Amino acid sequence: MANQLIHFGKLSLLYEDGFVRYIRAGELEILRKIYFALRDSSWVTAEIVRTDERVSVTWKGFEISYTATNVVDGNEVFRWHVKITGNDKEEIEFSVDGEALTMYNRNRAGICVLHPIRETKDKLAKVTRPDGSVYEKKFPSLIDPHQPFLDIQRMSWQLNDTARAELEFEGDIFETEDQRNWSDTSFKTYSTPLTVPYPVMLKPGDKVSQRVKMRLLNSGNLQTSDLGEDIEVTIHEKDSMPFPKIGTDFPGIIASQKDIELLKALQFEHLRIELVLPSPTWRVKLSNGIEEAVAIGAKVFVHLVIGKSEDWNEFAGQLQPEHLKVISELAISPVDRKANIDQLLQKVIPEARKLFPKIPIGAGFTSYFTELNRNRFDYNNIDFLVYPITPQAHANDSLTIVENLPAQEDAVESANVFAPGKKIHSGPVSLKPRYNPDAKSGSMEVSDSRFDQRQQTALAAGWALGSIKYLSEGGANSITLFESHGLAGYFLNDELFPVYNAFLTLQQIKPLRVIRSSCNEPLIVTSLVLEDEQGKRHLVLINHTNSKKFVSVNETLYTLGDMEIQFISMK
Repeated sequence: MANQLIHFGKLSLLYEDGFVRYIRAGELEILRKIYFALRDSSWVTAEIVRTDERVSVTWKGFEISYTATNVVDGNEVFRWHVKITGNDKEEIEFSVDGEALTMYNRNRAGICVLHPIRETKDKLAKVTRPDGSVYEKKFPSLIDPHQPFLDIQRMSWQLNDTARAELEFEGDIFETEDQRNWSDTSFKTYSTPLTVPYPVMLKPGDKVSQRVKMRLLNSGNLQTSDLGEDIEVTIHEKDSMPFPKIGTDFPGIIASQKDIELLKALQFEHLRIELVLPSPTWRVKLSNGIEEAVAIGAKVFVHLVIGKSEDWNEFAGQLQPEHLKVISELAISPVDRKANIDQLLQKVIPEARKLFPKIPIGAGFTSYFTELNRNRFDYNNIDFLVYPITPQAHANDSLTIVENLPAQEDAVESANVFAPGKKIHSGPVSLKPRYNPDAKSGSMEVSDSRFDQRQQTALAAGWALGSIKYLSEGGANSITLFESHGLAGYFLNDELFPVYNAFLTLQQIKPLRVIRSSCNEPLIVTSLVLEDEQGKRHLVLINHTNSKKFVSVNETLYTLGDMEIQFISMK
């Protein structure tokens, strides 16, 4: 069935594709999502096919039921019976009863609950363990590298001065992770602790039964209103930061002469060339990437991904004098994201400094911010940190892509705390993951799975500008955004994607600084406030939805059409 907005009592939620999202009391988001997932030994989420769906809604509550079958490569592997209810006592219950239909090697099978960052960060949570003992701890402000809450049977937290939300879990032990590590704007409470060995081979007939119940306590003063009813942007005049350098990623195939002219107009600061060693193609990729960078007037940023320190010798030994002249930035990452990066850098950085004595040299990882946060190292001998960004580490729907934008700011702020004084390079920023670091093959090479049809739509254009907004406001110094051309880039052959025109307009402003701004409905509208070289202000408003929206900024009302981006010169 189609998505349905459901109101009952003081609460509202969106029922979408079998799950419930955006559980709210007025503008206050209480939970972001309740869902269940079956994930294999590579953390790939199995597809769900729903049947026998029944939805009944009254002003007092609702009841939803359906059968869900996980399908992998055309085979049914697991079947769930799902029931979701809500009532005017401000309670929601989500239960699943599932059974394995065949052998399946799983990392996770069960319910997950997402908590919104903005409404929970720094809030004190009260957690009851399965043995009845209780502890209190705050939802973290900086991104927690590990689980902030463990051994959960019940948890509650403050919504305002009097009201609290409470979750009660059955069927397994739950724990919470900070999903901002994977560029998700949520904390996730999930079933089966990661200390329990995984994967687990499910056999036909193995069962999973779980339930989560949410209730509100002392909710008398909570307000109610429709989602997105009043959208207002606030400009924080005294909070500004430099506009970052923005470059793009070399896709491996050199652009045509016509494409070169299109790329010149975008005025990219750098072209990132990722070289995975050992690889039989790295020399050709480096040569082609440098040719493209020089042609479009961009600096050459080489990102070297190596398995052992000896790989550096191969790279250095093959460099030609013309390469040394044009490479203006170098980053080093290990192939193994769990490797001891200090051992690698201790050997490679001194050699790199000899070869490139005048350019910035950085280090980090090519998988997720997770590794940068968990696998910390000695930053004394590097100039900057580097890590990639994708909004689709856990889910690939369009709502998730938009809602995960604000986490990008938190990652930059967290990196600035654990590596003070070091510049932050965020990138490559891509709509889809470029490869699966959990795949059994362990391949670091980018694959065609990185292509997303939405790259060619207004969604990608709005998301790209939103990414620039949050990374800028977090304090990023440099961003590598999308590939230069192709299906993961700004255009393909003669077709300019909406992101091309949006970024061209942005570059024509010649932004010098970013002034922080915030929107009371960030899931709907993103705002970006820029200041150019003459001190003139420019307001960018992005409507992420397929319906018209009215946005108030400094007592001026703007009308945004479906998925529209407006660039507005401010007085």
